[in-house]
Amino acid sequence: MTAIDDQSPALDKRGEFRSYRRVLVSFYVVVVAGLILLLSASVLGELLFAPNRDITQPVLAKGDTEGLTSCHQDVTELFKSLGTKTSELLALAHSTGARSEIATKWDRFSNGWSQTWTDVGARCSFEEPAEPMGAAFDRIALVHAELPTVKLKYQSLLHHFEEEQAAELARMRNALNISARSLATPNKMTNPNKEDMK
Repeated sequence: MTAIDDQSPALDKRGEFRSYRRVLVSFYVVVVAGLILLLSASVLGELLFAPNRDITQPVLAKGDTEGLTSCHQDVTELFKSLGTKTSELLALAHSTGARSEIATKWDRFSNGWSQTWTDVGARCSFEEPAEPMGAAFDRIALVHAELPTVKLKYQSLLHHFEEEQAAELARMRNALNISARSLATPNKMTNPNKEDMK
């Protein structure tokens, strides 16, 4: 009887932690199953619901001068559109100060631009050309590869402009508007009030 009495505390301790182990194993199984389901849903989502990117033009081949010229024009247009859109939005910020409108327009432009950039890269085989295509192709491909970095720099320029200049421009625009109203009604032509400049 003493031998059984000596073993019973050890049996009690193992039994005491059995419920904790069951909870821990159950939690582990639920987490792993959740991760597997999440991964499966992600893969299925990409396979079934990703937008089809239909490359309507054939992939560029060596010696295809017309295709290379087309790729050059497309990359040139991507390059120019970044500067043009940034200038347009800076002018809009300067004239109206509509910060949210500028951000919305940039986001819309940026999404379309990125899709066009991807399509041009695929059509022109910039990432993985089938064979060496020559110096002109290499220069065009290099510019194409650098364009996303330039886009981020333009985006940063717009952001800094909004953060650092928008308030000052709005204050100056307000002062000019008050001044114009004062000029329209001669009775109000007095010394400028410091409050009007704010």
